[in-house]
Formats: sequence, C-alpha cells, structure tokens
Amino acid sequence: MKRVVLILLSLIFVLMLGTSVLTVGATDIYPDLLETSFEDGGAFNFATGSDIEPEKDINTVWDETAQAYFLRASKDDPENFLVSTEATNALARMILVQKQSEPDLDLSFAWEFMVRLPEMPESMTYGSGYFASGGFTFCADANYGYFLVQSATSDADAQNLYLQFPMEANKWYHCMLVYDDFEQQFYAYVNGARIKAKDSTNDYVSVNPFRLSYLWHHGLQIGGSNIEYKRVDLSQDIAICNIYSQIVPEEDYLEIYETAAMQWGLIPKEQATNPPQTQEPSTEVPVTEAPSAEAPSTQAPETEIPADETDTDLLPTATSGVQGNDGGVNVILIIAIIAAVLVIGGGAAAAWIVIKKK
Repeated sequence: MKRVVLILLSLIFVLMLGTSVLTVGATDIYPDLLETSFEDGGAFNFATGSDIEPEKDINTVWDETAQAYFLRASKDDPENFLVSTEATNALARMILVQKQSEPDLDLSFAWEFMVRLPEMPESMTYGSGYFASGGFTFCADANYGYFLVQSATSDADAQNLYLQFPMEANKWYHCMLVYDDFEQQFYAYVNGARIKAKDSTNDYVSVNPFRLSYLWHHGLQIGGSNIEYKRVDLSQDIAICNIYSQIVPEEDYLEIYETAAMQWGLIPKEQATNPPQTQEPSTEVPVTEAPSAEAPSTQAPETEIPADETDTDLLPTATSGVQGNDGGVNVILIIAIIAAVLVIGGGAAAAWIVIKKK
C-alpha cells in the first residue's frame, strides 16, 4: 500500500510541474481594457463581458468580406455612435490617482482602431476617440488622417500634437496608436507602417506630460466627435476599436495588422503567414454621403476628480503581457514538453528506487 501511495504522489507532483511550465508559454498580448465586438444593433466588450453604452439600437452593417459587423456612424444620424467608459475610467484612475503614489508605475497603453471614410471632410474634423482639453483622438481633413494628443499641465500651456498619414475615401485603415509612458512619447502604425509627425520628420511626438483629463465624466467615443458634444461630426465606418494596457511592440502589431488585413480584404490572403478562415474579398464598398464640418474648439475648463473615483479599492493594476509570436510559443511548448517528459521519467525512476529500498 505504501508503495502505491508513493508512486501516485510522485506522478502527481511531476504532472503539476509539467503543467505549470506549459501554461506560462501560452500567454500573449491581448486588448485587456476594451475589445469591441460589433453585433446586430449593438456592440459588446469582450474584455469585461458587458455591453457598450448607450443602450439603444445602433446601425451596424454586415460585411460579406470579413463575415463580421462594423459600425456605420453618419452625420445624417448624429446619435449613431457608441461610448465606452470602462477603458477610459481605468486609464484615468491609473494616471490621475495611482501614478501619484507609484511614480514608477508603467502607464503605457495602445489604441487599435480600424476606420473607413465614405467621403473626406473639407477641413479637420473630429472622429472617434477621447478628446476634450486633453486626451487622444482620430481626426481627418481633405487629404490626411490624424492622431491628435495633447501635452500640457493646464489650458494655459496646452499644445496639440499630431501624427498624420495620407488618407483616401472608401479605403480601410488599420491603426495602432501607442503611448510609451517611460519615454513620454506617442507613435502610431497605419496599415503595417509607422507614420510621421505632422510638420516633422520624427516618427513620434513627445508629451511632457501627457494630458489626460475628464475621463471620469466621459468615455471613449466610438464614432462620436469631441466628447463634450456627444454627436457624430465625421461620417465613418468602424470595424475595430480595442485598448491595451501596455505597449504593443512592432512585431506584435504586424501580426495583429496581418490578421485584420486578411479578414477585411486589405491584402490578399496568399500574402499572409496564417490566413484567417474567411470568404474571398468583395470588390464592392458601401458608401454613404457625409457633409464636412469645421473642427470644434478643444478647450474646456479644468475639473477636479470626484472623491468617489479615488477609492483605491477600485484602482486597476497595470498589466504587461508576454511578448511573442506563434513560432516562439511553439518552441517554448516543445521545450516544455521535453522537460516535462524528463522530469516525469526522473520522478518515476526515483519512485522505483524508493520502492526497491523498501
């Protein structure tokens, strides 16, 4: 009886060791603050398992190429946009509260966004994002798309900074806006390439500090304009809107981009390393008319954070995913399996020696 118990205990211990080795290698980067899934008449946040506000019927359109829904925001329907407060509230609490007590806390984040404009506006107009006297947002004018961020400590020294890329109507653009907290820089990728700053040869803009305000009052607008106006000012189709609580390295961005590009027909499937299982791309592109609009003012009065938002029990912890790709994970799994086999063999041998001595 003692021999059987010893053998069982040895095998259980070894299997537990092998399991712990295998699970570590399977970790990967994912949008842990906001992962939007557009549905028929609404949207869902996979990161938190809840619907995205407002709770009303939203105009979503089925795309035959991607076999998925996208949001169609139009000036003709100014209330057809979504608001997510979960991701922006988390960023606000970390940046405005937790950072004060933990100066070394890494508050880097990334915003993944995929957009198509049916018509380019005549002048710079606000699109999706979070911006009102600070924040980050997507804008467009007649020839370019922009990512706008603000560097400031108050309205008096506010400086708007732009990253820009050439943009045309009726084309999908997959974007990743990244904030590097340690370097205090923003940079962005669009359709697989890093873009430049406006009126500069730099591929980043420096923010000292990055100004993030009003996030405890307003959320990220998906298809909406300046957060204070709560309306659609730029007609746009939106297929993806995700937020990561960390930097997304370039190699990981390229994998994310390739997956989206294959699904939505930006690049041919034969160019993909791991083509997704979707239908062949369609050549038809739905178009809606959208009148242009003047860019609204970005200035807003200063606001104090309410006391109930400073509850440290509600403060999220900044996360840092394990960087990697499919090849790296496969190698780790193979090594882990070999190690597990060796450990199991050693455990069995040890158990046998114990039995022989008994």
